[in-house]
Amino acid sequence: MRTAVEDGLLLVVRGQSAAASALAQSTLLGELVDGAQVGMLAIDAGRCVAANAYACELLGYEREELIGNRVEEPLTHRDGSLLEVEYKVIPSEVAGMFVMVGLFWPV
Repeated sequence: MRTAVEDGLLLVVRGQSAAASALAQSTLLGELVDGAQVGMLAIDAGRCVAANAYACELLGYEREELIGNRVEEPLTHRDGSLLEVEYKVIPSEVAGMFVMVGLFWPV
């Protein structure tokens, strides 16, 4: 038994191919990460290469505005105010690319 995501609902699909199952898992995981109430940034060489929706909300930027920009400590909001957050940075390999994954949340 395998799962798939359709219109935001988790569905059980019988007889699904391995490729379709991997796609469903990837889609589900992507939606979970994007909707998490923890800011997540993927950072390569000091620049943002990916951001989830909550990171964008906390920082006050659209995703397209964050991608390619430098990520520096301390984290600041678009208006220049200092964000009071806890954070953890984890080295990771994603799609064959080594990145630092920054997780942060308000205190």
